[in-house]
Amino acid sequence: MLKQALAQNGLIAILRGLRPQEAAAIGEVLYATGFRVIEVPLNSPSRTTAFASCAAPCRPIA
Repeated sequence: MLKQALAQNGLIAILRGLRPQEAAAIGEVLYATGFRVIEVPLNSPSRTTAFASCAAPCRPIA
């Protein structure tokens, strides 16, 4: 699945310092512009909330 996602554009968005209140909007923009791999570092503040909010608007690769 990772190889397939990277084959689409070859980029990974690494979101350091992602705030949960911004995560959904950022996830939507990244997905709309072709990103299929997004990394939320484990040392980010409120990482689990930010990750869930960021992933919500994205769809799995078919």
